[in-house]
Amino acid sequence: MDLVDTGDTTIAADQDGYRYLGVDSTGMTPELTVAEIKRAIPEIYGPPGL
Repeated sequence: MDLVDTGDTTIAADQDGYRYLGVDSTGMTPELTVAEIKRAIPEIYGPPGL
Protein backbone atom coordinates (compact mmCIF):
# COMPACT_ATOMS: atom_id res chain seq x y z
CA MET A 1 0.00 0.00 0.00
CA ASP A 2 2.83 2.42 0.72
CA LEU A 3 4.20 1.98 -2.78
CA VAL A 4 1.01 2.96 -4.60
CA ASP A 5 1.47 5.40 -7.45
CA THR A 6 -0.47 8.42 -6.14
CA GLY A 7 -0.34 9.96 -9.61
CA ASP A 8 -2.43 7.11 -11.04
CA THR A 9 -6.04 8.19 -10.67
CA THR A 10 -7.43 5.71 -13.22
CA ILE A 11 -10.24 4.65 -10.90
CA ALA A 12 -11.06 8.28 -10.07
CA ALA A 13 -11.52 8.97 -13.76
CA ASP A 14 -14.27 6.32 -13.83
CA GLN A 15 -17.45 8.12 -12.86
CA ASP A 16 -19.38 4.96 -11.96
CA GLY A 17 -19.32 5.53 -8.23
CA TYR A 18 -15.62 5.16 -7.51
CA ARG A 19 -13.66 7.73 -5.57
CA TYR A 20 -9.87 8.02 -5.34
CA LEU A 21 -8.37 8.58 -1.91
CA GLY A 22 -4.63 9.10 -1.76
CA VAL A 23 -3.21 8.67 1.73
CA ASP A 24 0.47 9.37 2.27
CA SER A 25 1.21 7.02 5.13
CA THR A 26 4.88 7.93 5.32
CA GLY A 27 5.73 8.02 8.99
CA MET A 28 2.27 6.82 10.02
CA THR A 29 1.54 3.70 12.00
CA PRO A 30 -0.95 1.24 10.51
CA GLU A 31 -3.47 2.40 13.13
CA LEU A 32 -3.11 6.05 12.10
CA THR A 33 -3.39 5.08 8.43
CA VAL A 34 -6.64 3.21 9.05
CA ALA A 35 -7.97 6.11 11.13
CA GLU A 36 -7.22 8.53 8.28
CA ILE A 37 -9.03 6.30 5.77
CA LYS A 38 -12.03 5.96 8.08
CA ARG A 39 -12.12 9.73 8.61
CA ALA A 40 -12.04 10.36 4.88
CA ILE A 41 -14.97 8.06 4.04
CA PRO A 42 -17.38 8.09 7.00
CA GLU A 43 -20.27 7.01 4.76
CA ILE A 44 -18.66 3.57 4.71
CA TYR A 45 -17.27 3.31 8.23
CA GLY A 46 -19.66 5.58 10.14
CA PRO A 47 -18.86 8.67 12.18
CA PRO A 48 -15.70 8.69 14.33
CA GLY A 49 -16.07 6.93 17.65
CA LEU A 50 -18.41 4.18 16.47
